Order: sequence, then C-alpha cells, then structure tokens
Amino acid sequence: MKIDFDARKNMSVLAYYYSKLKGLSNKIYGMHIIYKVVKNWYDVIFFKLGIKKRIIIKVRNGHNINIDNIEAYKQFRESKEILIERINELKSKGYEINLNEKENIIEIKKFDRNIKFYFDDVIQAINAINMIKENFIDEQFKNLDVKAKDVVDIGANIGDTAIYFALKGANHVYAFEPYPYSYEIALKNIELNNLKDKITMLNEGCGKSGFITISSSIKSYAGNDLKDSKIGKKIKINSLEEITTRFKLNNALLKSDCEGCEYDIILRASEKTLKKFNLLVVDYHYGYKNLVKKLREANFKVKYNLPKYFRGIRSENKDMYVGLILAELI
Repeated sequence: MKIDFDARKNMSVLAYYYSKLKGLSNKIYGMHIIYKVVKNWYDVIFFKLGIKKRIIIKVRNGHNINIDNIEAYKQFRESKEILIERINELKSKGYEINLNEKENIIEIKKFDRNIKFYFDDVIQAINAINMIKENFIDEQFKNLDVKAKDVVDIGANIGDTAIYFALKGANHVYAFEPYPYSYEIALKNIELNNLKDKITMLNEGCGKSGFITISSSIKSYAGNDLKDSKIGKKIKINSLEEITTRFKLNNALLKSDCEGCEYDIILRASEKTLKKFNLLVVDYHYGYKNLVKKLREANFKVKYNLPKYFRGIRSENKDMYVGLILAELI
C-alpha cells in the first residue's frame, strides 16, 4: 500500500536514530544464527558488504552451497539448516518444541497442552517458528486481559495470535487475513487445535473499504504489503466501522499487525467506532505520531515504544519504522 505522509516526519528525531540502532542489533542477531550454521561465517559478512561477489557457504553439517547473488543467499536463509538451528536454539533454552516432518507440524507445549502449527514447506515452517517465538515463548501479548472479551485480530497470518487469544480466554476472536495462502494455513491450524468454535477466520482485509485481487501464490510475511494482482481471488477490504457493525462489537479488543494498513484503519475511523474498543494494540510500520494523535483525541490513554528500522523489500514503501502502540479507553 502507498502511504500519503512522510514516515520519517511521523516520529521524533530521537526515534529515527534509535530505529537505525535497533535495526542494526537485529542484523547482528541474524548473524548469530548464521554463525551457528556456517563454518565460514566471515565470508557471509564479506558477501553482504559487497566485498565478495561469490562465496561458497560451508554448512557445519557438511553441505557446501554456492552463493553468487542476493536471491541465492535469501534461499539459504530460508533453508532447512536455518530451520533446524532455530528449533535447536529454542530447545537449548528449555522449551518443549518439536518438528514432525512426517505430518508437517511444529508442536510446542504451552498452557498445559500441545499447540500445533501446520507448514507446507521450509519457508512456512520458519515463519511458524517466528510466530511461535513471538506469541507463545516471548508472549508479546501476555499483559493483555482478553478473558470474556471479543477480539478483532487484523493481520491474522497463520492464525497464531487468534489461537493465543482463544487459549487465553477470549470470548470470541474475529480474525482477518487477506492472503488466501496464509488464510488456508490458518484454517488448518485452528482445526488442529480444536478452536473452530472460538475463532471466526475470514479471508478478508481491513483498511479503506473496497475490494482487491490477491494471487493465491503470494505469502504473507513481514514487509509484504497488500498489492492488487492481475489475477487471483477477489478479497473484501473492511473499514473498522463495517467490522464493528457486522459483529455487533462493544467493549472489544483490537489487535492490528497488517504491514501499513493500520493508518487507513485508525485514521479513517470515527471516534464512535474507535470507542467500540476499550483496548487497541497496534503494530505501526511507518512511524507513530499521526496514530497517537488520533487515538488521544478519541480519549484513549496511549503508550508506544520507539521504532526499529526494517527494510521491507516486498513493500511499496521499503523503509519501515516499526513499533507498538497500546491504547486504552479512558
């Protein structure tokens, strides 16, 4: 999606420089994983800096992989070796997590039960690991009281947050995921965890009301914003007012992580619509000032963290400044 404001001006000067430092720390963590998997990890650094145009990655399990372009390196970052290392790293920290390659399922022990996530390839398995870590290990929404509340989950991806909210006692979760590929994975995950009665999964998007065509081959990953395809499935895009009216919501909780659509969702919403929620948790992707201003004017007490810089190579606006806003109705 295209934003109609300058992301750099949508934050303080301090926040901008902080985002760059935070982005650098994430890259260092990424190299930590490479170090665990690759013998000649220093060659990877030379390649990423452009000092070497071609390298042979010597994987610690004995494999050698030729890397002569960015796409080849990206494929390595999404390889089985990286997946296994991510799982082993979590196991080494005491988490009960297992990879069932026969059934294409990753399973984690949490909340006194086994929670299952389906994957159909290695890339999707890595995506599942990332989601599991965020929501079931780090528990980024641990402090949210969702018990007996209706939850609107915008940007549901593979159903991970919807499953988390359902298991934490939400009355019902209305989960929106516009990408047909991710939507189908989410349906399988909800069924695997016997939560069909607690979660309504919708292959729809949110933002400016209308329709968009999305190819079933496109996957919903970080930095992948909504684009109209020439061929694919026609997907409904809902305004926040349409959602609250459709499901007769009141005193609900809104979680939004939709790679930029949060600006259309929040900034276009009326004060009356916003007040249908007593708590909003919004991932912002292009700064926070306009969202914070809108929510405070609607009588919400707002907290936010400073952003981290993220290069969204699949997005129309590639320079992302990502953080979290928590807004509570006063």
